[in-house]
Order: sequence, then structure tokens, then C-alpha cells
Amino acid sequence: MMSMQSGFRMTTIGALLFCGASFTLTGASNGTTAKGYSGAPDESTCGACHGLPNRPNEGLGRISISLINATGYTPGQPLRIKITLEDPHAVKWGFQLTTRREGGSSSPIGTFSDIPGQGTTTAVPGTTTAVVVNQSSSGTRTNTLKQVTWEVDWNAPLGTTGVVYFYAAGVGANGDGSEKFDFDNVYTTLYTVGQGAQVVTATRVLPQFVFGTGGGAGFVTTLSFANQRDAPATIRVNFYNAEGSPMPVNGNPSQAINLGGRSTAIIRADDTGPLTQGWALIDMPEGVTGNAVFRQRVPGRADQEAVVMLSRTDSSSERFIYDQTPGTGTSLVLLNTSNTVGIINLKARLEDGTLAPTVSRTLQPRTRTSIDFRTEPALAMVQGHRGLVEVDTGGATFAVLALRFDDSGAFTSIPNAEK
Repeated sequence: MMSMQSGFRMTTIGALLFCGASFTLTGASNGTTAKGYSGAPDESTCGACHGLPNRPNEGLGRISISLINATGYTPGQPLRIKITLEDPHAVKWGFQLTTRREGGSSSPIGTFSDIPGQGTTTAVPGTTTAVVVNQSSSGTRTNTLKQVTWEVDWNAPLGTTGVVYFYAAGVGANGDGSEKFDFDNVYTTLYTVGQGAQVVTATRVLPQFVFGTGGGAGFVTTLSFANQRDAPATIRVNFYNAEGSPMPVNGNPSQAINLGGRSTAIIRADDTGPLTQGWALIDMPEGVTGNAVFRQRVPGRADQEAVVMLSRTDSSSERFIYDQTPGTGTSLVLLNTSNTVGIINLKARLEDGTLAPTVSRTLQPRTRTSIDFRTEPALAMVQGHRGLVEVDTGGATFAVLALRFDDSGAFTSIPNAEK
């Protein structure tokens, strides 16, 4: 689990307000602050002064890192890096970026160089070499809406380095001039790059994460991860409720797992406490695989389990075979993974291809809902049938989890149909 320090205090006139939110900067001319706020495992984040401490990634945006015209680094050569920060409500912006060596070291590797006109600075207090980069005063992109980008060069050291871990934290701020933990949103990300070839960090979701007890049944969800490589890997998991707000799991809505080479780990939420439902957003480096197991406990019968694979976040069309034959039922969990409002349409067909009335759901960004074929009025004509269901959207991306139940209490996941 990542440790986020929150002891940075704004108590003097000369204190530096990091990450470009309200920027009441009276003690520095470059609009930046000291190192230590990148979100690396040994550092804090912008949340030390913005948003809510120790609770990043609660807003409706994200921060991401990408390479420009490259798939990896070459020893001794510069690598152009792009930082993208998104937030639907922000009007001022900022970030901090640093590196770490493979294997959990707390030492940065390589150096950064500013690119003219990009609004960045490597003149970061607390460093004598350019191992950290922030936004500059001009780089706060004041009154730019929805999304900003910065570019910077990372200078790879000579010799064999292995995988390099890039950690970034950013803030999308309301620009009200306040130093309070109010409406500034803080985001973090990890990006790994290998020599000559990019080590991809894939984002996956589990549209349903349920635990606790309610309605006469107990529910347990277990996320399992396996590192298939010899190098260590870090997995980040953020939990949200159906409305897209952070959902504590085992006391923490944002968790990090450090996996050694060829090792495994789990996050398990038990059936103690009230029934709680939401979803999980998971960032996994290439070479890490994962799945989830749902367990339902009902007194007087054997526990029931289903294995569920993690879903992509970029789908706009999915197909499943539903089953509403006697004694069975189908349910879908729909998750809007995008930062825009999405209308998700469900079209179910009978065995002969006859189309039932379309079911539509409007979902706000990063929220989810469910459709039970047994109780949805528009699907009355599919009762007693088995057929194809098509799920599409007109622009937003989404993830779907399909489940099949029978009257004995058994349930299983339904894989998406090949297109």
C-alpha cells in the first residue's frame, strides 16, 4: 500500500503552493516548489496542499504519460515525454514528474531538460541536478479548459539501466486563490519504459466490486494478480462506488501492490460489514495478469463462486449470449469509463433474430448501473428465450460485466462474443 505523506503545511507567507492550482506564490519566481510530490512510493503528492490529503484520483479526470516518436529509451540519448492532464472543471494546472530505478530504489535516474515554450522547469528546490520537473509559472495554463499537456526531455544515462519508472502527480485546480483542501483535484500515474521497447502499463476495470452482507447473503470479492516477469512490478488499484466517488476497501480507496518477480498478491474484501458495491480501476504493467473471484454466502447452502476477467476501458461495442430460459436469468453491469456523459443502448434478440425494444441508460462519467433481464420491462419478450444481446454507445467508452444465474443460486460470468 502506498504511503502518502501529508505533513507539508502552508503556514508562512513565503510558503510555496505546489501544482499550479491557486498559485499564491510569494517565495518563488518560477511557480514551483520543492521535490517530493510526484506520487513515487517514497514521496507525497500534490494532495499535500490541494484536494484531500492521501486521496488522489477522486476527480473525473486523469494524468497520463506517453512517449513521442519512441517505443523505449536509448542509453545516453534524450527521450521526449508528454504529460497530459485532464479535468472537466479545472482552470489552472500543474504537475511534478520524477523517475525511479527498477527494483524499488528511491534514487532518481537520468535527468530532465526543459523544452522552450513548454512551460516546465527543472530548477526545483531541493535538487542540485535536474532529476525532477514541474510546471513553471507560464505552465499553469490559466483558463485553459478540460485538458493541458507539457513536453520534456528525459536524458537516459549511459550503460544498461533496465526498466525506468516514471511517477507523476498533477492537479486540476479551480483557481480561486485558496490554499484550502476544497475543489482542486489531484491525480497520479505510473509509466514504465524499457530500453529499446516500451513496458506498457495497461488500464483495466472490474465493473462490479461487491462485499459485505445484505439481503440475507454475504459477498466476498478477491482480486488476484500475478507478475509473470523477473522484474518487480507495481499495481495501482482505485475503488469507486456506483456514482464514481471513492469507495474505501479495507479502509483505503486507493491502493498499491508491489510485486516481486514471479510473485502473486491479492486484495480481498470480506463479507463483514454492510453490503457495499462499486467498481475498481486497475493499472497493471505489462507482464502482470489478474482476475476477480466473486463469492456469495447464503446460510444453509454451499457457497457459490464465479471467476471474472478484468475488462478493457476503451470498448464502444460488446456482444453477449444471454439466457432467459426457464430457471435462468441474465444481468449486465454497465460502467461508463470515459470522462463524458454516455448513452448506452442494449439490443436483445430472440433465437430467430427478432429484435426486442431497445433499453437505453444515460450514464454520467465514471458511473455504473445494472440491468436485470428478469425485471426490465422493455425485455419482457425475451423471457423464456436465449439469444444475442448487443451493447453499443454513441461516443463514450464503457465496460460490461455479464452474469448468468439459475434458480439453485449458482452463477457464472458470461464472456463477450467474438466479433
